[in-house]
Amino acid sequence: MLVENGARWLQEYLADPTNETKRKRYRHDDVRAALREETGWKCVFCESRIGHNTPGDVEHKKPASKFQELRFVWDNLTVACTECNRRKSDYHSDELPFIDPYLHAVEEDVVHCGPLVTWRIGAASAEFSVRKLELHLYDRPALIQQKLDVLARARALIDLSANDADPLTPVRLDELRKMQEKNAEFSACVRAFVAVLLPSAALWTA
Repeated sequence: MLVENGARWLQEYLADPTNETKRKRYRHDDVRAALREETGWKCVFCESRIGHNTPGDVEHKKPASKFQELRFVWDNLTVACTECNRRKSDYHSDELPFIDPYLHAVEEDVVHCGPLVTWRIGAASAEFSVRKLELHLYDRPALIQQKLDVLARARALIDLSANDADPLTPVRLDELRKMQEKNAEFSACVRAFVAVLLPSAALWTA
């Protein structure tokens, strides 16, 4: 849709920049649906699930307020939860770029410590982004609680899988594997957790 209409939408917006409909055409249902599929229905920053109650915001990686020519360009769009989108706001800096999950090896620079997130020493973009999104603090209690719930479920599966003779062990390990797959909610957090407690069940590690 953006390939076919993006250039025309931009021209129409630039000719009438106060028109809200023309300004926000990047939120078209088809565009939003395609972005959700691309991100696995997750916020690209905090990995929380995008759903009916949390529809998520179409996020401009380079802010449209500063890069109008990228307002309707697919490669500049992704999906973020409302909280991450609000915290990132219109930030942009070539000197200290915000981490881009499409370009950066996020799991090499971002370190998951239970429900909190920190950064590898020297990874400036990761540190700035984590600080900006407040993923390293307990200032986002709802997000922290969601992660704790997922980690508790992973922990229970690990404990219940200790008995190799139990016929349910393969089923539990398969569920644990699915929790680490890319599209699963908080999968990076779970992968780091499993890599420490049960390395043999880790899908992969950074």
